[in-house]
Amino acid sequence: MAELPLDSEWVTGSQGRGGAWPARIIRTKQWCDMLPCLEGEGCDLLINRSGWTCTQPGGRIKTTTVSIES
Repeated sequence: MAELPLDSEWVTGSQGRGGAWPARIIRTKQWCDMLPCLEGEGCDLLINRSGWTCTQPGGRIKTTTVSIES
């Protein structure tokens, strides 16, 4: 989960996970701007912007969803 408030310039991961991302990514739900997929995988936003998918060249798809508590 991301630590709020989202009006700050950067948001950091919690519980020792993740890194720091511009708050704009969290506010606008442009998850692929975090470059969450491995090299060679394609990133696509889910239609409702609740997360993203990483597609491997062989066609395997990994889906990640995000829940932000305020």
